[in-house]
Amino acid sequence: MPLPTPLSTLLSTLLSTLLFALLLVADADASTFAELAGAARASSSTAQIVALEDRRRGAEVNAAVSRVLPSVSLSDALTAVWLNTDRFPQPGESLEGCEARLGRVCESLLVMGDGLSVPGEAVNHGLNLVGTQPLWNGRAVMGIAQATTLRRLSQTQGRLRLDDEAGDLVRSYVELQAAVEARRLTQDALGIAEQALAAARTARAAGGATDLDVDLAGFEVARLETDLRQTERVVPRALGELWAISGAPGLSTQRVCPLMEVADRGEAIDLDGAPRVELSRQQLELDRHDRRLSQLSFLPTITALGGVSSAGRGEDLSASFADFDQSYRYVGATASWTLFSGGGRVFDNRSSTWSVQASQLELEQVARDLALDDVESAARLRDLAEELDSGVQQLELRRRVLAATEDSYEHGGRTSLDQVLQARRVVTELEAQLVKTKKEQLLTLTRRWVQAGRALDLVALLARSDQGYAEAGRCVELSP
Repeated sequence: MPLPTPLSTLLSTLLSTLLFALLLVADADASTFAELAGAARASSSTAQIVALEDRRRGAEVNAAVSRVLPSVSLSDALTAVWLNTDRFPQPGESLEGCEARLGRVCESLLVMGDGLSVPGEAVNHGLNLVGTQPLWNGRAVMGIAQATTLRRLSQTQGRLRLDDEAGDLVRSYVELQAAVEARRLTQDALGIAEQALAAARTARAAGGATDLDVDLAGFEVARLETDLRQTERVVPRALGELWAISGAPGLSTQRVCPLMEVADRGEAIDLDGAPRVELSRQQLELDRHDRRLSQLSFLPTITALGGVSSAGRGEDLSASFADFDQSYRYVGATASWTLFSGGGRVFDNRSSTWSVQASQLELEQVARDLALDDVESAARLRDLAEELDSGVQQLELRRRVLAATEDSYEHGGRTSLDQVLQARRVVTELEAQLVKTKKEQLLTLTRRWVQAGRALDLVALLARSDQGYAEAGRCVELSP
């Protein structure tokens, strides 16, 4: 019987750790998202717990296998006995006379030394070597399948926990990216507002604006300065949270790149291998094993056995045990069949049957809930993609309007500075709205892919996106 611990089960446990390790760069001052992801997995106590739990479950599988393998035992016994001499022939008495005296069969005399003897006290010595091999033990065989399923279930639980950790890391990084983008856009809006304030003051001095116009422009500057202070507080907090989740203290700087462009527009995704579905499926399999175990309790167990026994008896500890040799060899089989145990096995069988039915319903419910949630996430991704496409088109149009407005103003056209500033303000607001849309899109994608068991794919996508932005010089370096 092959050992039921296939290589694939071990690889499934180590896959996520290996993939993250590939992203880890041996740099003490690592600050990219890929390096953070590698550091997070390397320092994760969850990953260590998952690995230890898999070892424990593997040992349980091996222990279950050992129950169907041969066993050999060796025992050595030394005992003192006190014999009832009345059941032996008395000195000078024949066996017939002994039987007539006792009224039953008289036991034979013992050979002790050079003659016959009936000791009142004796010492027995026995050395036994026994081997057994189960021929039929359904519960032991099913125990192997049960232990194997428990190991796979434990691995899936570990994968689920590691995927959740990866999802938390991605969400934290997306929050930091959005905060950095918001701060940049707020700074741009503040610069535009300050230009508008300066233009209003100039116009008031020339009689083309009122004090109210200057006050309104000043209020806008004050509002944006407040917004900027808030966003500047959000950025270090988001950075600290990211480093705390990654478990990588001691970093001096963090490279932050723009939000990733999402290609997923709500296309169909395979949920059959989703960790939560797989977990429910393995729980159902485990309950089925329990039911089979309860059914197998009605069947007998058959075991082959054989052994060698070397035994002897002497008058005392110093006597030669060869005086009375009781050595023997034997081979045979035993069958054990529990006919009645108070009805407990019947109730166990009923209980396990109901557990199977409940697990089947739970699997169907989990699959339905996950499919429904995925439908909603896919629909939201499609809506956000359309909103993003529309926003990009509007932004391109507004940028062309801004370029035309600035060109007209610079060449002495009928365009005023207020119109230029208003066009810049519209562009900045559209950019801010696109950042919010991208952030929601990424968070929705993260939730969807983590549920589908694709957290590693998402981490790899983010790492490649950051690499492209870094090569284009669009990333910034942050310090605590």
